[in-house]
Amino acid sequence: MSFEGNWQLTITSPMGERPAQLSITEATGSLEGSLTTGMGTSPVSGRADNGYVEFSATVQGPMGAVKLEFTGDVSGDEVEGRMQFGSMGGGPWSGARVDSENGASGAEQGQSAQTAGGGAGRGAAATATMGRPPGLGLRSFTSLDALKRTFDSLSVPGYRNLWIGFLLQMGGMQMLMLSGGYYVYELTGRASLLGVVTAAAAIPAVSLALFAGVLADRFEKKKIIQFGQVVTLAIALFIGISITTGTITWLHLLAASFVQGSVMPLIMPTRQAIVPQLVGMDRLQNAVALNSMVMGLTTMVAPAFAGGLIELLSIELVYYVIAGMFVAALFFTQMLPKLEPGTGGRRTSMLGEMKDGLRYAASNRVIIMLLALSFSTIIFAMPIRFVLPVFAADVYEVGAGGLGPMLSAIGLGSLFGTLVIAFLGKVARRGIALLLSGIVSGLILLGFSTLSYLAPVYLAALAILALVGIVQAARMTMTNSLMLEYADQEYRGRVMSLFSLNMGLMPSGVLPITFLADRIGAPLSLGIMAVLLIFVATTILLSSPRLRRLE
Repeated sequence: MSFEGNWQLTITSPMGERPAQLSITEATGSLEGSLTTGMGTSPVSGRADNGYVEFSATVQGPMGAVKLEFTGDVSGDEVEGRMQFGSMGGGPWSGARVDSENGASGAEQGQSAQTAGGGAGRGAAATATMGRPPGLGLRSFTSLDALKRTFDSLSVPGYRNLWIGFLLQMGGMQMLMLSGGYYVYELTGRASLLGVVTAAAAIPAVSLALFAGVLADRFEKKKIIQFGQVVTLAIALFIGISITTGTITWLHLLAASFVQGSVMPLIMPTRQAIVPQLVGMDRLQNAVALNSMVMGLTTMVAPAFAGGLIELLSIELVYYVIAGMFVAALFFTQMLPKLEPGTGGRRTSMLGEMKDGLRYAASNRVIIMLLALSFSTIIFAMPIRFVLPVFAADVYEVGAGGLGPMLSAIGLGSLFGTLVIAFLGKVARRGIALLLSGIVSGLILLGFSTLSYLAPVYLAALAILALVGIVQAARMTMTNSLMLEYADQEYRGRVMSLFSLNMGLMPSGVLPITFLADRIGAPLSLGIMAVLLIFVATTILLSSPRLRRLE
């Protein structure tokens, strides 16, 4: 059966479902033509034999040239089969023959016209769908259809319950972070002990991350999340009761930080790995953006709420409120459907599966470079969240009531940055954007350091902290999305556990800045970290051409 003609294809690649256009000529079983995707138009060659076709095309992907290999069976004006996306995996593909003059027929023609804006051809339609998104304008943010698309994943009941539980859980965790940091500094008056308590979370976060990733790939994810929620509930009640009974010491907060660090690598990769099972690949990008919005929203609201409660009532009340939030999170998580663990990948011992996950990640250059870039920015940029109690108490002299708005300013910026990313969708040149975000973060932190040292104006500090949140949110959202896009489903839990391992090292970055703060002051210490971040980010930018090409 002849394969010659023009075809509208649907390709399920490792980055999700994508459209493409194929134009083929056939002569004595030999195929020639062109394939148009969001990465451009590439020549095609292959063969056909009694309804069976195989052909290939080389496209310029985010990491350079990628060979796409297709095999399939033709049945009249339809075709379906399997494709291989270089070394990054494969998936099914299908297609329908279209009118060579009009580009499509029936519903396909209308869909192509709508995607391309009503007047473009087939190649433009693909580019509009897979390439750069339309520019932002006021109408983009006010359109009801745009808002519906932005929050599309919340229409799925399972994901909606997960999202609400995540909102309550992260809100409680943000309040725990602020309350613990402020209270240990109030008890001891030493920034170095604040750093020690904060860094205690890094030990289990690092040592348990890979183990947690195996659990996420191996067992029912709902039960894992619920176990973590029960542990955090116990932490909040333990600290609250210790304060009420007058038995609290900084060692209690040290122990709580250690246990909390043990729970986070268990919850986070599991929560991320369960999302594709709840929403499917079509909504995955949208769901990732909504998860990032939770981080920004809770960072904005929860610290200010906790700081206000500390000022108006008492710190132990904050811990009881946090416990109530964790109980509510458990309630919503309980309503999740039972999802069986994935069956892909090799099933050996726990240690064997950890090694298998490490080998897989090491063989994926995209994942390795994303982890390296994320590590450098996390160590130098993120500790500002943990040392703000020092700035609030000693530099700006605003106490707990002023500390809340400082953290909330970061959260407000994070929320805005994530909303912009969600509306933009998949933007071009994400590698360059990630690299530049490290340099910009360093410059903003250097500005905050200079302001705090020379002229500590509180309102100006809030404005700069909002910029910190914008850049951090954009960077984290792009990194998270790329990690999920470039990881195969059966390894996704372990890959995200490596990302959590990276995040787990963040508290260790608090130690140098807090020890320096005891000796030379917080503003100068932050300035040194900012300069180091600018240097490292610039070095990676200049020495990583592969990362610069990442789309």
